[in-house]
Amino acid sequence: MSTRRRYTVVEKAFLTGLSGRGLSYKAVAKAFNRQFAPAITWQMVKSFFRYHRLTTGWCMQGLRFSPATEFKHGNRPQTWRPLGSERITADGITEIKIAEPNRWRSKHRVIWEAENGPVPRGHVFIFADRNRRNFDLNNLILVSRSELATLNKFGRITTDAELTRSGVLFTRLNQKIKKTNKRFRAAV
Repeated sequence: MSTRRRYTVVEKAFLTGLSGRGLSYKAVAKAFNRQFAPAITWQMVKSFFRYHRLTTGWCMQGLRFSPATEFKHGNRPQTWRPLGSERITADGITEIKIAEPNRWRSKHRVIWEAENGPVPRGHVFIFADRNRRNFDLNNLILVSRSELATLNKFGRITTDAELTRSGVLFTRLNQKIKKTNKRFRAAV
């Protein structure tokens, strides 16, 4: 059973006549209820307007409720930082502001890309000595995600930078051997 209200021709004409006049749904419902006996709610007016593709003409755009306390043009919030500012994320990664508004990038990535160009897709950085504040190029090692998974699985990332580099080389060698063995088995 449908709970939709059936409007008479006169009621439809009345509601259609109120469309586009800048009234809210509540104001239209009030006017309708003053004119006609069966009361309707503002939700019913909204449904009627949507079903018949009508608009009230009333919108919030352009309304200013408290101009004295609004942001003025050109004002910056307290949290604004200039380009080149640094911040530390919850993960302990240092980021640099590179553009407005609020475009931040990892500092180690910016340093590495300045020297070597863009980072290939599917690659990430590890810090050889696990110190996220040591941005020396020798401390940044670019590895693929599969290499990172293997390094983490076998605990090959340590606080000793030389051991970490050795672990990366060993992981790369292992992955090459596995690929070669796969190709060899496929050819046989």
